Amino acid sequence: MIFTELSASKEQFNRDLFATLDETKFYVLVDNEYELVETLTFDNNRTYIPSRIFSGYKGLKKIILSSSIKEIYSYAFYNCTSLEEIEFVSGLEKIYSDAFAECSSLVKLNLPEGIKTLSTYVFDGCVSLEEIF
Repeated sequence: MIFTELSASKEQFNRDLFATLDETKFYVLVDNEYELVETLTFDNNRTYIPSRIFSGYKGLKKIILSSSIKEIYSYAFYNCTSLEEIEFVSGLEKIYSDAFAECSSLVKLNLPEGIKTLSTYVFDGCVSLEEIF
């Protein structure tokens, strides 16, 4: 069974929560079984996503950001090659360098109005990316 959604609250948002069984995917323990996390949903207690926190995880397919997320730091989702979809919402102000670089499965992005800083190489190496609007 694949764990399809994980709500990352302020208290839970510690990388120690996850088991890295093969260093390229992350799992959470549910009912004494490790289940692959494919979707991350951020709740309203979080204001930023730390640098490199999910860098290199290959199983991640979807990210759902809450309106409380103001900043995504450098390399936060770098080289998440299975990442297909990011749900941005209003409130996001800054995305730092290489935050989504090498996410080769991203096809299109709908960036919210109000972004003040979009640093260099944010989407570098996103070879499938066809549209940013």
